Amino acid sequence: MARSKQIYIGIILLLALSIISSIFQHDYIVTFLSAFGIGLITYQLRVNEDVKLVIAKNAINRKYNNKDVNNYFVVFLQITNLSTYSQFYDINLSDYIMEKTYKLLKKRLHNNVFLYSADQIVIINEFENKTVINQLLRTNEQIEKTKKILNYINRLRFSPNNNLEYYQAKVIGGTGSNGMRDQLTTIESIIKLAHFSMLKAKKENKDLLVATEETRIIKEDIDSFNQEIEKGIEFDEFNPHFLPIFDTNKMKIVGCESLLRWEKNEYRIIEAAKFKDIANEKNLFGTIDRIILEKSFKSYQSWLQKDLIDSDFTLTINLAKQSLESIQINELISLTDKYKIKRKYIEFDISEQDLVSDQTLLAISKIKAAGYKVSIDAFYASSSNLRSLINIGFDTLKLSRTSLPTNDSNETEYHLYESLIKFSRLMGYKVMSKGIENKYQLEIAKELKPDLIQGYYFTPPLNDMRIRGFLNKYRSGILV
Repeated sequence: MARSKQIYIGIILLLALSIISSIFQHDYIVTFLSAFGIGLITYQLRVNEDVKLVIAKNAINRKYNNKDVNNYFVVFLQITNLSTYSQFYDINLSDYIMEKTYKLLKKRLHNNVFLYSADQIVIINEFENKTVINQLLRTNEQIEKTKKILNYINRLRFSPNNNLEYYQAKVIGGTGSNGMRDQLTTIESIIKLAHFSMLKAKKENKDLLVATEETRIIKEDIDSFNQEIEKGIEFDEFNPHFLPIFDTNKMKIVGCESLLRWEKNEYRIIEAAKFKDIANEKNLFGTIDRIILEKSFKSYQSWLQKDLIDSDFTLTINLAKQSLESIQINELISLTDKYKIKRKYIEFDISEQDLVSDQTLLAISKIKAAGYKVSIDAFYASSSNLRSLINIGFDTLKLSRTSLPTNDSNETEYHLYESLIKFSRLMGYKVMSKGIENKYQLEIAKELKPDLIQGYYFTPPLNDMRIRGFLNKYRSGILV
């Protein structure tokens, strides 16, 4: 219960500081001393967590550093509801549950269990199947053993005061082990992989995720992105790639969507979805978006000058939520004017899930007031968020490719998609069908008559040099 004792010490200190400050009767002294006390509590908790981690790592290293890591897999567990117990029940309850869980697991699994933090436990298991090449057997073994651990924890009931009231631990887990490529050489690196699997399980709302070869590659990528994203900015590796937008009736290119790509090390093109979390964590998306915005405007100006596009050609820009909310309208207007682009032909894409943010809604109203257009991206035919559309007044509604009827769609799904197109027209929006990837989907889209269509059936996103060739070749339209 060391953490609880530290909190109590901090609270007593806060009370003492409050008494002292009341004697002096100066507001700035009260503020300073209160902040000092809160900071001290936070510092104490952080130090306590750091000490736990160091102790756990030292114990693990002593036991496993000289052993063949190919023979082991790691289970990384996190109890996810402890903060709720601390906030709404008893400050000691989360410590009690964690301590009891740890002791019960240790009793059951012996010295392979390590307390990693206030809500995390690491379990190191030896494979029964020592053959690395047989990945299926090793995966099944990890699933079977980890599920037993999760089920055991889920069945536990905790009653601190031995009364009728009891509490449960909600747990998620991830596992890590070496794979076919045998890249992991230390037990610590396998723990990190198991931790990554656990975080991925949490993100995907799963109870358990076993690291596969794909998971290992994704983690290697993320580790690489984390180290090199600043260099990517320095070496000018972030560029827009453009996806054409077609008028459904004339099959003529009437716009392009600018999509962020990381042209890493001159040989690999990486989609924004793969590094956006890292860019957000490092507060770099604003910088990257400004780069993409200016490069997109520069390309647009060049296309106009070379008569590759009509004067009413629309350029759609995807901005990260953070960039959108911090956008400076005056700077945006200056940049638009710099490249002699009419604002009404610049459209900003907003994701449907971002509509819940008041800051985003305020940014949208400012963008609209300045004369730019706004579209809502990846709207689902089953969505109930129509009220936001009505209140904000978007210019274009982009229907998600997952809503587009396919060979497997039933009649209800078809009519729902059709109704959404009719509703949008009634409200005065343009409608775009996204995700056209084959001839059948194109025919369905033509039949339903959205205003615009877009998809990889025509072309994947192209860099500036290649989109120029595409625009020139299909200047008068495309035959399909």
